[in-house]
Amino acid sequence: MTLFTLRTIGKEAFTSCIGLTEMVFPEGLEQIGQEAFSGCENLESITLPSTLKVIGAYAFFGCQELETIVIPNSIEEIGDNAFGRCMKLKDVDLSSIG
Repeated sequence: MTLFTLRTIGKEAFTSCIGLTEMVFPEGLEQIGQEAFSGCENLESITLPSTLKVIGAYAFFGCQELETIVIPNSIEEIGDNAFGRCMKLKDVDLSSIG
């Protein structure tokens, strides 16, 4: 049996996925690509892994229902407008970043 680890979610992978409401990213994920979840208007909740290093530009742009996000201390880069037009986003927790 071969096991694999998801390391990258590619550019525009889930763009405009209207039915997506929750996303729990697996440990081992290191990069969320540019515009990967852009336009997922009903995305309410995301859980980022402690292994995440890069959130690409416009990755969650226009996720209008997203309210809270916890940024892990492993993060090295957050691209331009990664959370732009997330109208309900009111809590960005950076407390784990040293």
